Amino acid sequence: MKTYVDRGGTFTDVVHISDHGDVEITKVRSDEAIVGQLAKGPLVFGTTVATNALLEHTGVRTLLITNRGLGDLPWIGDMSRPDLFDPDRTWPKPLCNGVLEVGGRLDRDGTELEPIEGKELNVDGYESVAIVLLHSHRNPAHEHAIKAQLEQLDAPPYIVMSHECSTEVGFLARLETTLVDAAITPHLSEALIRDQIPATAQAMQSDGSLCDATTLRAQDAVLSGPAGGVLAVARIAEQAGFSRAVGLDMGGTSTDVCRVDQGSLPRRKGDTRVAGVRLQRPMLEVETIAAGGGSILTNDGIRLRVGPASAGANPGPQCYGRGGPPTLTDAALAAGLVDPAQFDPPLNTTAVELPGEANEFLDIAREAMAQAVHRIATSRGIDLSDHALVAYGGAAGQHAAAVAERLGISTVLIHPCASVLSAWGLSLARPEHEAVLAIWKPLDQCFDSLQASCRTLEERLPPLDESEWIVDLRYQGTEHSIGVPFSTEQEQIQRVFEEEHTRHFGFARPSLAIEVVNVRVRVAAKAPNMNRVDDDPWNLQDRTVAGPHRISTPTTSIWVPDGWEASRQAGLLTLRPKASRPQPPPVERTPWAVELWGSRFMAVAEQAGEVLRRLARSVNVRERLDFSCAIFDGAGRLVANAPHIPVHLGAMGATVRDLLAHLPEPEPGQAYLCNDPAAGGSHLPDLTVVTPLVSENQRFFVASRAHHVDVGGTTPGSMPADSTQLADEGFVARHIPLLENERLRDLSSLLAASRQPDTVLADLAAQIAANRFAAQQLLELGPANLIATWMRHLQDVASESVERLIQELPEGSAQDSVDGVPLQLTVRREGSTLVADFSGTGDPHPGNLNAPQAVVRAALLYSLRTLIDKDIPLNEGTLRPVRIILPETSILSPPPKAAVAGGNVETSQRLVDLFLRATGLRAGSQGTMNNLTLGGIDTNGGAWSLYETIGGGTGATAHSNAPSGHQTHMTNTRATDIEVLETRYPLRVRRFAIRHGSGGAGRHSGGDGLVRELELVCSGEATLLATRRDQGACGIEGGASGTPGQDTVIREGAVTLWDGRSVQLVPGDRLRIETPGGGGYGKP
Repeated sequence: MKTYVDRGGTFTDVVHISDHGDVEITKVRSDEAIVGQLAKGPLVFGTTVATNALLEHTGVRTLLITNRGLGDLPWIGDMSRPDLFDPDRTWPKPLCNGVLEVGGRLDRDGTELEPIEGKELNVDGYESVAIVLLHSHRNPAHEHAIKAQLEQLDAPPYIVMSHECSTEVGFLARLETTLVDAAITPHLSEALIRDQIPATAQAMQSDGSLCDATTLRAQDAVLSGPAGGVLAVARIAEQAGFSRAVGLDMGGTSTDVCRVDQGSLPRRKGDTRVAGVRLQRPMLEVETIAAGGGSILTNDGIRLRVGPASAGANPGPQCYGRGGPPTLTDAALAAGLVDPAQFDPPLNTTAVELPGEANEFLDIAREAMAQAVHRIATSRGIDLSDHALVAYGGAAGQHAAAVAERLGISTVLIHPCASVLSAWGLSLARPEHEAVLAIWKPLDQCFDSLQASCRTLEERLPPLDESEWIVDLRYQGTEHSIGVPFSTEQEQIQRVFEEEHTRHFGFARPSLAIEVVNVRVRVAAKAPNMNRVDDDPWNLQDRTVAGPHRISTPTTSIWVPDGWEASRQAGLLTLRPKASRPQPPPVERTPWAVELWGSRFMAVAEQAGEVLRRLARSVNVRERLDFSCAIFDGAGRLVANAPHIPVHLGAMGATVRDLLAHLPEPEPGQAYLCNDPAAGGSHLPDLTVVTPLVSENQRFFVASRAHHVDVGGTTPGSMPADSTQLADEGFVARHIPLLENERLRDLSSLLAASRQPDTVLADLAAQIAANRFAAQQLLELGPANLIATWMRHLQDVASESVERLIQELPEGSAQDSVDGVPLQLTVRREGSTLVADFSGTGDPHPGNLNAPQAVVRAALLYSLRTLIDKDIPLNEGTLRPVRIILPETSILSPPPKAAVAGGNVETSQRLVDLFLRATGLRAGSQGTMNNLTLGGIDTNGGAWSLYETIGGGTGATAHSNAPSGHQTHMTNTRATDIEVLETRYPLRVRRFAIRHGSGGAGRHSGGDGLVRELELVCSGEATLLATRRDQGACGIEGGASGTPGQDTVIREGAVTLWDGRSVQLVPGDRLRIETPGGGGYGKP
């Protein structure tokens, strides 16, 4: 007899399998379960202890020891904010309670630049210490030196070194992974003792492998619970004769989805966020959405919502009879999908009062589940039509057929142990170990050493039955790597990589060099045999049941919809449609239909963005996420804009409408390139690709806008701080067709001025591919006339939402100036219209701070959206009840050839501040993006260019202090990881810290700015386009202003103020950017 236990938050699932293969299932309340006492014979278990501790941040007191200048990184993260339209929301607090910075530094190759500092380490009051030093994955000597010093203490704490947690490039992810180990592993170990886990037990890890219970660490246990289910999905699909499958696991608070291929598990590479924390560990790819049985149902009169809030186990759903809110379980009960008598005690049907029709809420939840699966498939370029859907968990059977219909899947599989499948899946796991070595070199330069590297890695691992050598490859300059089997023939490795690249992405790039990212060696024990379960808990025997019909068991319910039938095949309950029966999309405007269509349009834009990110080459798109994708109606009015970069919001619509004005009948399927500020462009590096499409005499548009690495101009990166005319900033394109016979035209003459034309071409190709994907997905939503109707409906919804906001919005005015040019805004109501009157604003800026009208619209659209606390559709309707008054020929309505590089990134920030201050709702934020551009020729003769925006302080409100050190308002790009930056560029990050005390004082204080200090390793040129250097962000209601920004060049120890204009730098020179703080709210 063997025992497999999956400890969940509410129930603990237990599966006993006898030596003869007999299966016994038990469910125990988790608050009563002691896992060790449940075991009969050898024990294998999965646990949610680490996951719950991560969610609740219940780790032990932990000290972080890291490099000097980087101690604030846990609070800064990558500078992005988690919610684009909630400036006050922050990521979960770090898992460290204190930080100690130490001297000593390694370069990107692990060579010592400065010896480790021999200082006394005071760890009093800490139970755990995390040692995280730059480039320790290359050379762990400094981390070992600090650990050795700590071990001399009388009572040394629990010590974790980061190179033991991850050996991959990526400092921030390794830091957060190490903190999870340091803070939560002691908590996990205590929990296993309380659970009386025997030393001989084995534990499931996040990557689907087993380890000894005594060696389980928190960073490898966060997906311990769901992992068994993923293994089970793969084996069940194989049992039914499918090589590929989707898993749908629905529990009380959430639903997990996964996708598997026969012969391989879906393991993520790189870093993954779990509960907001980056983990740089191998783990199975599972997508979680907040749509479980306990998800709360709401109806605000505009749209219906399912979740994300949950009723939990107490009070639970309404039908529990404990005064809980309406939930998805209540909707399922009202729709007849659940047998109330199967529960103990029976569910109370009379207690159920839903805020809408049950089936409408069920539809919304099923749509969310289907979109989660689509996201996984889209990120891999996978067609789902040949997949089966394996449903498991307590409630998945109620929704599986409906979700399968939405995915184009025609087979649903349900195992006899479906309600405890994650526990049963533990019986399929085996011990496995992996070792990884980061390479980050061209294949041509390192191929001869790969075999020796793999052999060295395998020697570090325990000898098991199977061994696999994998080389992670990518085209140089791209982000996503593909693992291919090692071969002693370089040509074989290249050929397999290009085949896999074509399969994943649809094309290969043989002209590009191939880079080795990592080599990894994985050893595994022999795979266990599957214990086939031939039980019939559904009592079907040889019968076939036609829908509509409910199949009830003591642990779950399965709904067979009309047009489907269910039977037992190969020991599994199998659901299939009798005939193709597509669901007609809703026509009438109802709260249910608004939610459904709004999520569908947004999904098209979001998934197109994933295609663009996946295929692009530049850091700007792949890592900083400086792009947006959107869909438009036939008149060029915005319908859905995936919320990536706020400054792109609403601006692309002007470009589409200008295309129509110049070309009333644009060619369907063509891709038109535009960056002209007079045609809705923001600034020249932002290249917009617009694709028209026509169906059933209806015209629509899809478009993408991305910040390109270089479009010419006087400085690398095309963001000169001192430009005075548009020609200084790069080439100008206005609706240039990019395709000829469906192939990219020769653009060499257009891109002649670019310093990196190949990268620009690659990113343009990615935009074209993203548009094609969006066009295809859009037309699959339904008949063209219905799509057009719902585009209008959703614009109406947005307009009506803003009209309601207008009636509550305070009137007022605010003033500012940007580089001496006055900005004036008066906000007033005229009936149901909001007037944004910029009269009094000054003439065009003589430099580049001029903001095209499209940027003004984007700033207002963002400002309004931040004030609406409901998740409304974000589209052209938002500005329909808004009248904008702009002075002719002004900084906000510049002449055609005026320079605009700074208007998009600087003046746009001031416009948001103006609006929020005029309405008295928020003090001024940093009011700048701190646009830093660096470039030159590296020591190998190659051109390099880096562009980044740097976060700062947010303005305070009447409700709370403001966040520090994050991107504000009109941008939300991410900082390039420090190790990635130092590996790819001839730069070193000497300091990245919060500028403490720079936020304005007040009843609620403004957020602090940042300090970013970069050192050049080779000669280069730098420019900084930034404002708020002479006067800080304004406070309101008596709050103090924030501290202005300050920028300096440090050369041989001498510090010189820098005005941001182009400066030539030599090796050893440093740039220090100190960004502004936000204004305070109210008198201190």
